[in-house]
Amino acid sequence: MDLLSKYKDNIVFLPFKSELKLLYLRYEDKYIRLLYNTADEVVYMSYSKAFVYRTIDTPQNIIGSITIILDRHLFGERYDKKSYIEGEILTKEHPMYIENVTNTFFETNEYIVHLYHYPNEYINIIKKANEEFLAIVGDETDASTQLIYGIKKIISYFNSCRNIYSLHCSAVKKNGKAFVFLAGSYSGKTTLFLNLIHNGYEPINDDIAFWKYHDNNIYIKGIPILFSKRKDKNGLIMSDGYLRAERDENQTDIYSNNVFCENVVDTVFIPEYGHVSSSIADFKSINIKKLLRACSIHSDLVADERFVQSINGLLTCSFRKLEMSNDYNDIIRCIMEAT
Repeated sequence: MDLLSKYKDNIVFLPFKSELKLLYLRYEDKYIRLLYNTADEVVYMSYSKAFVYRTIDTPQNIIGSITIILDRHLFGERYDKKSYIEGEILTKEHPMYIENVTNTFFETNEYIVHLYHYPNEYINIIKKANEEFLAIVGDETDASTQLIYGIKKIISYFNSCRNIYSLHCSAVKKNGKAFVFLAGSYSGKTTLFLNLIHNGYEPINDDIAFWKYHDNNIYIKGIPILFSKRKDKNGLIMSDGYLRAERDENQTDIYSNNVFCENVVDTVFIPEYGHVSSSIADFKSINIKKLLRACSIHSDLVADERFVQSINGLLTCSFRKLEMSNDYNDIIRCIMEAT
């Protein structure tokens, strides 16, 4: 027994090595290497278990690496998180605010480092090539959030190299056609997504999808990132047949291998809230800024010639306004009649 091992229980200022667990997350025929020290459930409530592997036979197919480190003692409980309403913009008047403490980021030639205090505390380090991602967090919820964020970053970069672009949306498919719902965060995309699945549509994803322009068509495909229950800000009434949007084992049944299949986009719906009854109307003009923002939420947008050509192709899709009442039963009936 060496001296360090003999007295390790009495030495508090020396670091002791701790092992990280290893898993592989499959995307198409590629893999993301995941190193983590959290409970396995954090992974399985973030990415469909059907696409998570302990070992793989093709290490050459690894497209990126994510490391998630959980340390409950690194971030102290300095404020009451219950005072934060999900989705709200924090100001200095908010109870959570601490004088002179702000979210910060640093940039070097190779890395971007984020130090977050609000609304949750964590550190993440992103390699600019988007092939490596490290996050240090204080609880399981942030571990899952950062894992999903890292997956989106790596897959978005991988796809962008193939002229396939990310889109902040929810999307479903039926009879070989894809239907896209373009809306902001906390706007009910997941609830709409789950209600449509409950009524016979197949999932693409509730928050991110990948699209390309080819042969005068827009093709879209998904990724088996799991959904999370969040309060929307529009006071919508859930459908009687609403599929509970909790993160639990039932989510693993939602995605199958066809989540990676490309589907031709039939219609892009733009939800609009506050109507007495639900209906669908044609758009006179498309807000190109809103569309570009949806393409840049999950990845750094590079507006090269190929992207410009692709976005012009996306604009040829059928865009329709989805005028929504506050009753999802009414909304779903309206969508089913139109699709």
